[in-house]
Amino acid sequence: MSQVKKTFFLTRKMQFVECRVTKETGHKRVIEILEGEMKGKYKSVHPEGISYGKLFPRVFENSEKPDSFFVFKGRVLMSYKEKTPLVPEIDVNYRFQPWLSHVIDNINIGENTVLTGGTGVGKTTAIVQLAARINQPVVRINFNAETRISDLLGKIQVRNGETIWQDGVLPLAMRNGYWIILDELDGASPEILSLLNPVLETNPHLTLKENGGEVIIAHPKFRVIATGNTLGCMIEKAGSYAGTNQMNIALMDRFHLIAVPNLPFKEEIKLVKSKVRGIRNRWAVNMVKFANAIRSGNSEINFNDNNFSTRMLLAWAKRSALLNNPIHGAEISWMDKIPTSEKETVMSILVTYFGNKERKKSDSKLMNADGLVLKKKRGRPRKIQPVAANA
Repeated sequence: MSQVKKTFFLTRKMQFVECRVTKETGHKRVIEILEGEMKGKYKSVHPEGISYGKLFPRVFENSEKPDSFFVFKGRVLMSYKEKTPLVPEIDVNYRFQPWLSHVIDNINIGENTVLTGGTGVGKTTAIVQLAARINQPVVRINFNAETRISDLLGKIQVRNGETIWQDGVLPLAMRNGYWIILDELDGASPEILSLLNPVLETNPHLTLKENGGEVIIAHPKFRVIATGNTLGCMIEKAGSYAGTNQMNIALMDRFHLIAVPNLPFKEEIKLVKSKVRGIRNRWAVNMVKFANAIRSGNSEINFNDNNFSTRMLLAWAKRSALLNNPIHGAEISWMDKIPTSEKETVMSILVTYFGNKERKKSDSKLMNADGLVLKKKRGRPRKIQPVAANA
């Protein structure tokens, strides 16, 4: 038996009190407070799905009084009481960016969201960390040429001599009110994308023909969040992402598209320093400056179609801290991804950021044909003999 829904109002003191809606128009709702120090009073609040005032939403419908919530830039999401195995772990150092407020609005009003932006800018991570803050279970599927319809919908399996239906990630999410993250949506085949249309409707539903024509009506808390590298304003970058497909207009009309930029300069420095222990402040600053020079297209090199991702930046910072040398860290983490003809130019640019001293330290770590380290002593390389293996 389904539980009876009640209505709750979030006060300015950040407390939930039960209320009831006494009047509703297209512009406002009038509620009567049923408990607490405001009991018996009437208030005008926002209409359903419309944001105004300092907090949105202020009125929630739920079977029981919420005990906690998450607030970001005036947007509120209720939190689940229990943490299940599909709830992500919280990264206490994670810093949300302003565009997340639009994602929260979409979640509150039930719209589907697609995040577009370069690789490694944190599209998926932001959604995962948002879910972690409210104990929201999440499932994910990454689309590529190997993804099958059965991965999304499910399939019939034989167990102990009996045939049973095994849900894929989509029915699992729809039945239980999970969020589903469709990673790299522009990498999905047209056959798979066509299955999503009814799931993205105002009243999401899914017909499982292979399971006797079962029709699944989505749980009220079910949400769809997709990511892509070549959608919307990123379509010009399609040549840099092999295997992506052009999206059908009818499908894209079912999504609210949000462009995710690279982190602001100061925020990216804070991220590097919080994620990489031991990284020097000067190195972190200059690494972000170098990355931004590549992204702007004003650099002497055209690296990865001017996309120096935050993920690549963190990999560089980790190697630099490990080797205690930012130039050697660059050589190990990303310089092998650029044409050999450009490496000397890149090296000279790195020297302008980190100094010639660091390059000399990097150059002193030479390798011979056998991959053995050669160290300089009095200007001449000295071979370090490998330790003999035990017989």
